[in-house]
Amino acid sequence: MFICACNPYRILSDKNKKIELGLNLKNKKQKNLVYTVNPLPHSLLNYVIDFGELSKEDTKKYIRSMIAKVIDNSLLLNLAVDTVEKCHMFIKEKTDSSSVSLRDIKYFNIFYQGFLKYFEYLKILSKKQNLGILKKDNYLDQYNDMGEDSKKRRSINLSIYISYYLRLPTKLLREELVKILDELKDKNNNKYYDYGLLYVPIEESKYILNQIEINPQRGIAKNTALRENIFCELFCLVNKVPLIICGKPGNSKTLSVQLLLDNMKGKSSLNEFFKNPDYKEVMPYFFQGSTTCTSKGVLKAFEKARNFSSKNEEMLSLVFFDEMGLAEESNDNPLKVLHAELEREDNNLAFFGISNWALDASKMNRGIRIFVQDPDKDDLNITASEIAKSIDEKVFKDNEEVFKFLSEAYCQFREEKAITTYKDFHGNRDFYNLIRNTMKYLKEEKGDKEGEENIPYIRNISAIKAIERNFGGYDKSVSDMKKIFYDVSKYNNINHRYNIVENIIMSNNIITF
Repeated sequence: MFICACNPYRILSDKNKKIELGLNLKNKKQKNLVYTVNPLPHSLLNYVIDFGELSKEDTKKYIRSMIAKVIDNSLLLNLAVDTVEKCHMFIKEKTDSSSVSLRDIKYFNIFYQGFLKYFEYLKILSKKQNLGILKKDNYLDQYNDMGEDSKKRRSINLSIYISYYLRLPTKLLREELVKILDELKDKNNNKYYDYGLLYVPIEESKYILNQIEINPQRGIAKNTALRENIFCELFCLVNKVPLIICGKPGNSKTLSVQLLLDNMKGKSSLNEFFKNPDYKEVMPYFFQGSTTCTSKGVLKAFEKARNFSSKNEEMLSLVFFDEMGLAEESNDNPLKVLHAELEREDNNLAFFGISNWALDASKMNRGIRIFVQDPDKDDLNITASEIAKSIDEKVFKDNEEVFKFLSEAYCQFREEKAITTYKDFHGNRDFYNLIRNTMKYLKEEKGDKEGEENIPYIRNISAIKAIERNFGGYDKSVSDMKKIFYDVSKYNNINHRYNIVENIIMSNNIITF
């Protein structure tokens, strides 16, 4: 008897097409399909049985049945079931019915148990600092006398955040879900989330980010994207839950992984937080996705990681798959092997995958996914400040206003370009280099023109030079960015133009013949 299971050949709904998931590439194969599949031959259609999907009532029964395995308190069980159900139905309604599955409930259970262990460890750290063994951290004081009920409520809260909230692709959808969950009440008409759904996740993720040792000379900003990425990566890593991060270039996807790996050194970690016995040192196995990669190459990376893990129990193996989106474009369809590799019962390794755009539903549902949001004006300002301070803190403090103007100008420029064909032509890395070059020109101009009366001119000309260097390559980008900058800053319009090629050659000390 021959039995075959296949995903449906289904067109994306109009509401899903309007949601931007990272970069939107024209040459992406079958981008209008929910699953990357080919239509079945007509001769087989008579033998196809539609498996269908669970009804709303059956889904709720599954949710309660699965969560009851880890939560026995009736009040907390109702809290978890009601919240998960609302998240499930919200995501199905707002995105696509294939965006959530019963796997998400399984991941919720895994994270819930993992967060309970996490809070127990914070209690141990709190006791150590009270004994003077560790440096004082006021944030840990709250865990001295925290009851079991509070820990379980927080664990439910964080599990919802990592399993459902971070997967929403737009800020608007996230705000809408938070509004719904913040209004949830128990039988006694008391709100489930006293301080709101996001209060605990934001506080905990900030605490974890502060444990990460970052070289101040690197100019890395602790912005929202970095905070969310590291939080999700840490708990997916220690709980061995596959993670796929989607977002445009320059949104700290690779950077966050590098920082986490640099800090997770087991017993040799610099920070006591990462000496947790559950936070093993990580051995990463990197695989670079491309349009020519093959299934054999992907399987070989998993094989190496599993072999190492079986022989080194004190360390944790990680398969880090870069550019999964490009691999999905390969004619060999190498991502198909992930279906089996990510769902093995004897799973003994972690998996991270990053992509500049969303993959098809069958891959995304094999783990937790994050859709990294574009930075807002506040995030851009924080990032600009950190980059500038890492170059020269005094020069930054003397010219702080120009970086606020540049952040606001780039934010407006990005919004205006969002309706054009080349909306992603100037990405976040152009902004980062804009700040670096502005600092460079500020230092050069200051040396040539001393005096208080020259300060506005120095800031103005330095910013304009940096804009001309980083926003060329597309018709009117330079002039549009300069116009927005002048509108924001109220500086005098300088009709400045210089040879950009000559400037690049001189600034990089390249000798030409």
